[in-house]
Amino acid sequence: MPQVLQSSPVVEFVNSAAHAVYKVAKATVEAVLSFFEQVSLAQSRADQVEQMNSLTDRELADLFQINRDQIIPYVFRDKIL
Repeated sequence: MPQVLQSSPVVEFVNSAAHAVYKVAKATVEAVLSFFEQVSLAQSRADQVEQMNSLTDRELADLFQINRDQIIPYVFRDKIL
């Protein structure tokens, strides 16, 4: 019959420390991923503004039903309340 290890203060400390390190590492990875997601989103929006700015006023009206001065609000419409 296998012997079951008894819990000791050292084992509890190591488990607690390992769990704390895991939580910090997980939070760090999530923060880095979130940062790169935000950078990617910002670049995507900048590309969209640049593409829309290259259109004529007529093309903007036909494609998006907006004027040139409405490009930024249009691109950021999900952020504007």
